[in-house]
Amino acid sequence: MSSNNTADSPLASSDSGSNFFQEIFISFVALSSLFIGLCLVRWLVQRNARRPRRHASVPEKFSTGGLDSAAIAALPTFPYRECGSDNKSDEENIGSSMECSICLSAVEEGEILKVLPECMHSFHSDCVDLWLGGHTTCPVCRIQVLGSMSTASQPSQVEMVPSPVVDLEGRP
Repeated sequence: MSSNNTADSPLASSDSGSNFFQEIFISFVALSSLFIGLCLVRWLVQRNARRPRRHASVPEKFSTGGLDSAAIAALPTFPYRECGSDNKSDEENIGSSMECSICLSAVEEGEILKVLPECMHSFHSDCVDLWLGGHTTCPVCRIQVLGSMSTASQPSQVEMVPSPVVDLEGRP
């Protein structure tokens, strides 16, 4: 009576024991991976919650703001006129037209332009009015539009005061 039943052999019992340990090991690795993954997700959520938003409003004391409407209205304006357009043919005027650097469209004859006095750059009046409502600099060269006038009206942050010379040994 030969026994072909592998369940009774010693190899079969050690196989079932190793399967048990493999299942425990795989379960341990799976649970550990799940725990580490949940910790990582929680850390990322907390990190993003602490990061400042790009679209968040800037506190007023840090806001650069723009020029007030009276200062914008005081800037000089003029109607655009192409130089020499009366004396040149259409072929000679090609490429000589001016372009507004803000809206990127060509400036047409008779449109009202506004010139910035510090740098002499000019733009469509409506375009530069909108720009200066949020900025105090030229859109092209970034120079302060009002130049020294804007800083002269503000008090200086640093005041130079001569300090008396004191001799630590008591000599004059």
